[in-house]
Amino acid sequence: MRGKAKIDEFSNLVYSDLSKKLLGYFSDYIVNHARLASQIPPDSLIVFSLRDNQEFNKWELEKAKKVRARMKEKSPLVIVSIERMKAGSIERAKIQSIME
Repeated sequence: MRGKAKIDEFSNLVYSDLSKKLLGYFSDYIVNHARLASQIPPDSLIVFSLRDNQEFNKWELEKAKKVRARMKEKSPLVIVSIERMKAGSIERAKIQSIME
């Protein structure tokens, strides 16, 4: 069981770092994509989804649901699908779904 705990801890560190990077990239992306920005309700929690990383997607959604559960007023969860990236930036993203 100790080995699994270390793997889980490592995964949490890796996914947390990836999530932070995606948030930074998405912040830059949204500045130039006002139409997408207008679809995001105020006070939303952004959840990233990557086409080829289902484990990260599951981790990201679970993390957001835990944060939301602790909130007094529940914010919408906005699932943002990262469609295409290049080094250090997002080239295409879309809103996959909004969970009220």
